[in-house]
Amino acid sequence: MMIQIYGSPRSSAGRCFVMLEECGLSYEVMPLDMMAKREHKLEPFLKLNPNGKVPCMVDNGFALWESAAIVQYLAEKHKPELLGTNATEKALVQQWAFWTMTEAQPPMVDILVQKLFVPEGKKDLALIERREKQMPGILEVLEKSLTNKKFLVGDKYSVADLMAASAVNIATGLKLDMSMFPNIKAWFAEVKSRPAWVKVSQLRGEL
Repeated sequence: MMIQIYGSPRSSAGRCFVMLEECGLSYEVMPLDMMAKREHKLEPFLKLNPNGKVPCMVDNGFALWESAAIVQYLAEKHKPELLGTNATEKALVQQWAFWTMTEAQPPMVDILVQKLFVPEGKKDLALIERREKQMPGILEVLEKSLTNKKFLVGDKYSVADLMAASAVNIATGLKLDMSMFPNIKAWFAEVKSRPAWVKVSQLRGEL
């Protein structure tokens, strides 16, 4: 049975789409009207993800939510080399996955929601300003970690790069100033040149 994925490649589900493509898997994007019908809050979908959020993946009857967990699952099942080849590499991959979800992504999502989804006059400008001031310090952690390195862990692309790049992709979408981060820019260009990233960029309408 083909893998089913709920969520748009333009959402946090994007990293799941990248991993599906990296693994060369066939998958079906499931329709979910989250605006008019709010189907993500209805019982059929809540049986799959009780949080009422995307992404959610169903693999032969096994439902899994949270994008980082989906990426981890797909890698373990289909491309375990992307999770590292020894205990040290595996720990570092997990480190960057956690960093993405707990440090890098939350402020970017706050900015995104305020700028794109909150009506004019109701935007929390103080929150936007505070979060934008936090971003250089957060990105500097990634910048320094990429000094004289092509990838984050070892000498090859891994889930660490996929996860961190998914956050940087939000930053570039928000038009945050990346000029002070040459290592990130070079690394991100390398990551986005991979066929899986090119395919998902096409799905997002970025190319």
